[in-house]
Amino acid sequence: MLTCGDHHALYRKGVRAAIIVIATFASYATMDTTFASPEKMSLPNSIFKRWVLSREEVTGENIVYRPAGYPLPRARGREGIEFRDSGEFIHYIIGPTDRSQAVTGEWKASDFKIIDVNFPNKKLSPYRLTIVECSDTVLLVKKDQLRPD
Repeated sequence: MLTCGDHHALYRKGVRAAIIVIATFASYATMDTTFASPEKMSLPNSIFKRWVLSREEVTGENIVYRPAGYPLPRARGREGIEFRDSGEFIHYIIGPTDRSQAVTGEWKASDFKIIDVNFPNKKLSPYRLTIVECSDTVLLVKKDQLRPD
């Protein structure tokens, strides 16, 4: 037969277990676990939008992008990128009047986290992006230059 103290100890263990389960679920719930079609190498769906460079958050080799419309400090132009599920890629550069100019290219995922970007018009050199984090509000990548074809 269980005493009152036994019931209290079991209750405390149950509450702790419930908190652990809830915390674990919450961490998974904030991750983007939806993916594009299989032919797109299972990239997260949240990547398919226009992203704006957040220079203020760049640290070391990690480049931080925020969704277009995200409240960033005012700046005289911001670079950006855009992934389209058709395989089209747009790199927005800062033009001579501080307005964005689109340079169209194409992307190809070679892995869940590795994306090669190429510009057939050769206006920009090809590069590789390695996804560190991708959610609805942040895209964190590492960028490596690739040799032109």
